[in-house]
Amino acid sequence: MTLLERLRQDILSAGIDHVYMLAAPEIPEAVTVAPYMSTPYVDIPLSIESFQVAIRGQDFFETKERAWRAFRALENADTHPVFRQSPTLIDHDGERVIFVFNLDVYTSWDDMTNERQE
Repeated sequence: MTLLERLRQDILSAGIDHVYMLAAPEIPEAVTVAPYMSTPYVDIPLSIESFQVAIRGQDFFETKERAWRAFRALENADTHPVFRQSPTLIDHDGERVIFVFNLDVYTSWDDMTNERQE
């Protein structure tokens, strides 16, 4: 299972549905987990993998609550993420609401290699 798949599964395990990787279909409510940057260390076999989680919905308060549930699910996950921000409102146009948060996961190159072999 890849790191991206593990993050998605952690959010699903919190009872949140419609969780997608990379992109979500055009449905009213969805959560998307997407990688956006990788920073390998030169002198040690370690890398920092960065992800953004976007939570889309129609109701402000329900979407905000789902965003925080997703945040707490990852906060308590065994991947031990380091958060760059808590859920932040980035769009509210009257028809949809979008919250996002970003996180980093430190991972060894061995773990990354093992994920590729599974």
